[in-house]
Amino acid sequence: MKFAIYSRKSVCTEEGESIENQIKMCKKYIQSRIQTDVLDEEIQIYQDEGFSGQNINRPQFKLMIGDINRGKFDYLVCYKLDRISRSVSDFSSFIKSLESKRIEFVSVKEQFDTSAPIVRAMMYICAVFAQMERESIAERIKDNLLLFARTGRWLGGPSPLGFSPFEEENVIIDGKIKKASYLMLNKDIDTVRLIFSKFLEIGNIMSVSRYLFENDIRTINGKHFIPVSIRHILTNPVYCTADKDSLDYFRRNGSHIYFDEKDFPKELGLTSFNKHFNNNQNAPISDWIISVGKHKGIIIGFWYVWFG
Repeated sequence: MKFAIYSRKSVCTEEGESIENQIKMCKKYIQSRIQTDVLDEEIQIYQDEGFSGQNINRPQFKLMIGDINRGKFDYLVCYKLDRISRSVSDFSSFIKSLESKRIEFVSVKEQFDTSAPIVRAMMYICAVFAQMERESIAERIKDNLLLFARTGRWLGGPSPLGFSPFEEENVIIDGKIKKASYLMLNKDIDTVRLIFSKFLEIGNIMSVSRYLFENDIRTINGKHFIPVSIRHILTNPVYCTADKDSLDYFRRNGSHIYFDEKDFPKELGLTSFNKHFNNNQNAPISDWIISVGKHKGIIIGFWYVWFG
């Protein structure tokens, strides 16, 4: 009898249900409950660390699916059901693929073993609750982002080129006194202005990249600008002034907008949230949350020029 273990954790950490702990518990289950004489090195291990259970687009999971189709093992063991997927449809399809190859599935935490017929129905019920939990967490995160958007806050991480974060204390947010970070312009904003100016003059990102290289204009890390980094600058709402063109653009694309005509005279720049999924893939612009920051915008009507 051949065994495989699948483990997954959204965030890379040694704490809690770490990858190592999941694998250890699965091996212990196999060797104590299914086949006592199986050796550790005889068990095939698949592990995805830093990947969400929102979907099944994970490298080791895909490899495992290929091995399932080739019938490479008889038992698949995981620590917990939601390590496979938090989506009911994905989980259901996965179990069916196991059944078609007559591969038994075991979840250590829930003590589910598909070799017992009644367990299948119970697994689907647990999968439903896992999906409900994921959707509830996503909704809470979105609510928090909407709250932050109204304040124009900077939530941290690497600052956009041309900006530095500063902290303002005793800010009232949702009825509570908290510390809040905002953005302020720094000397590198001149490089950003040059990039926009050259793009509007030349109209081609590759040509802008070549111009910066030929004039030895570099990033704050001393590296040459590459086309993808230039595009990130050109399409970042943080440089855009809250004006009619930007408002019309985001309305047209269905974004969640928290500024209007009353903000136009202030000439403030925009802040954006929810631009990426957990796996750092770009979210559709209809999911973006756009508000007014505390910093000055440097590009007027930019979104209209770039996107038409």
